[in-house]
Amino acid sequence: MGNCTTKYDEDGRPIRKERVLPASKAQQRKSEIHEQHKVQHLNQNIVHEEVKRRVTDVYDVNGAELGTGISGTVRVCTHKETKIQYALKTLDLHQIRNDEDAMRQLKDEIKILKALDHPNITRLEEVYETADHMYLILELCTGGEMLDSLNSQDGFHYTERHACDYVKTMVNAIRYIHDHNITHRDLKLENFLLQDNTDKADLKLIDFGLSRHFRPNMKLTVPVGTPYYVAPEVLRGTYNEKCDMWSLGVITYMLLSGTPPFPGAGEGEILQRVKRGHYSLDINRFDGVSEHAKDFIRKLLCMDATERMDAKQAQEHPWMHDWEDEKKPLSLDIAKSLKEFHKYGAMKKLVCEVLAYTLIPEQIHDLREEFGKIDVDNTGEFTIEQFREALGNSAHLSAEEADGIFNDMDIEHDGKIHWHEFIAATLSKCEYDERNLKLAFDRLDHEHHGFITQEDLAEIIGADSSAEEVKAMFEEVDYKHQGKIYFAEFVQIMKKGADTAPLSERGGSDSGGGGADSGRKTSVAINRNDMVLKINEHAAKKTSNVATISE
Repeated sequence: MGNCTTKYDEDGRPIRKERVLPASKAQQRKSEIHEQHKVQHLNQNIVHEEVKRRVTDVYDVNGAELGTGISGTVRVCTHKETKIQYALKTLDLHQIRNDEDAMRQLKDEIKILKALDHPNITRLEEVYETADHMYLILELCTGGEMLDSLNSQDGFHYTERHACDYVKTMVNAIRYIHDHNITHRDLKLENFLLQDNTDKADLKLIDFGLSRHFRPNMKLTVPVGTPYYVAPEVLRGTYNEKCDMWSLGVITYMLLSGTPPFPGAGEGEILQRVKRGHYSLDINRFDGVSEHAKDFIRKLLCMDATERMDAKQAQEHPWMHDWEDEKKPLSLDIAKSLKEFHKYGAMKKLVCEVLAYTLIPEQIHDLREEFGKIDVDNTGEFTIEQFREALGNSAHLSAEEADGIFNDMDIEHDGKIHWHEFIAATLSKCEYDERNLKLAFDRLDHEHHGFITQEDLAEIIGADSSAEEVKAMFEEVDYKHQGKIYFAEFVQIMKKGADTAPLSERGGSDSGGGGADSGRKTSVAINRNDMVLKINEHAAKKTSNVATISE
C-alpha cells in the first residue's frame, strides 16, 4: 500500500502517485484523531482530517498557483463533485518529518486554524495527510493580497477613510485572536487577502504558520516575523502578543503613505532601523492625514510595548470612529429566521450547524452586517445580553424568548455565539443547495460508508453533547430503527419544518443513498453554474520578495 505506482503524462514525464499512509500508521492516526474529537468542540471537529484517501481522490489540484513560501506552495483546487474551489496549501513532510520543532509548528498551525471562527479569518476546511505531504484545504480568496491592492492605488496609498475601514477590520480580527490567547507573529499586508474583486470585498487574515498560543504575562523568545513589520522587542528576544500591534502600526503607516516607516536597502539596514524605532509622520505623504490617524500610528509604533495600545484600546481609539455609520436595528427577516430555528428539533439544528460550514461568501449575503449589529463590541462573538438588546429593539421579543433562542444557538455552551453558530441559526436566509447538503453529509459520514450512524454524530459533536443527548438526537429521525441515515433521508431533515413528523418521502431502504429524493434541491436552490468561483489570474497571489525571519 505504501509503494509508488508510476505512470507517464503526454510528454513522457513520470507521474508519481501519492503514497498513502501505511495501514498501521493510518489506523494509529485515526485513533489519535478520535481521542482528540472527544474533548474538542464541533467547530474543531467539523474540520475533516483524512488519513486514508488521497487529496486527488476528492479534489482536482491542478489549478493556478497562488504563492510559494518557506512552508510550501498554495494553489487553487476544485472539489470534483461540487465544483466549488478552495485554496490548497501543500507541505512537504520529507523536509520536516524528522524535525520535532517543525512538526510541532505544523500541528500548532492546524490546531489554531481549527479553533478559529471569525468572518475575517480564513477558514480551514479539511486536512489530508499522506506518507509524503500534508494538504490543507482552505477558504479561497480571489481578490489578491492587500500589498498588491495598495500598489494599484493612485499615489500608491489609500484615502484615509478607505484605510481606516481596512484597519478597523484588521483590528477586529486581531482582537479576536488575542482574546483567544493566540498571537499571529507575522502580520503584514501579504497576509491579508481580499475575499473577491468587488469594491466591498471583505478582508481575510491568513497564514498562521508562525502563530502561537500564549498565557497571560507569558514571554515569547524566538525571533520570528518579516523585517519591515517585525517589532523591536521580537528582535531583542523577549515579547508578547503586542508584537502584533506594532505590525498593525506599520501596516497603517503603509496604507496611508504607500511607504514603510522603516525602509532600508537590505534586510540588515531595515532591522537596524526597526531596532532604533525612528520614523517620521512629517513627510509630504502625510499631508492632509488627520491628527487622529497620526496619533493612532504613534500609539502602535511605541517602543515600550507596555505603553503600546492593545487591540481593545485600538478599537476604542477616536480614529476608528471618525466615519462611523449610524447603527441600524437587526433585520426583521433575521429575527424571524432565528425564531424559526428555535422550533427545530435537535437533529435539524445540528444539520444546520454542519451546513453553515459548507457555505461560501456568495451564499451568505448580508449576514456579516447583521452579525455586527449584535456584536457591538466587535469581539467576533456576542453575549446573551447583547442578543437580548438586539432582538428587543428589532423584533420586540421578551428577554425570555431571546434567551431560549440564544441557548439553542449556543452549541458550545460557552455563553457566546460564534460566527458559524449565527449562520446556522439564520440558514433559512442563505442560498444553500444540494452541493452544500452533500458536503455536510460527507462531513458527518467521516468513514465514507454512504450513511450516517449515531457514532458519526458523537464523533463530530465531541464535547458539546453527552452520549444520551446524541442518542436522543439520532432517534428523532431514525424512525425505522435501522441505525443508519442515508443521503435521501438527510435531505428530508432540512425539508421538514420540524423533526417530529415521519419522513414519508424517504428513499426508505438500506441501499437508499441514491433514492428518488437524493437528486432534489432545497426550496432555495440556486443555479449550479452561478456558484462556481472563478479565480482571477491577475489577482493571484504572488510570492513575496520580502525576506522572512524563520525560526
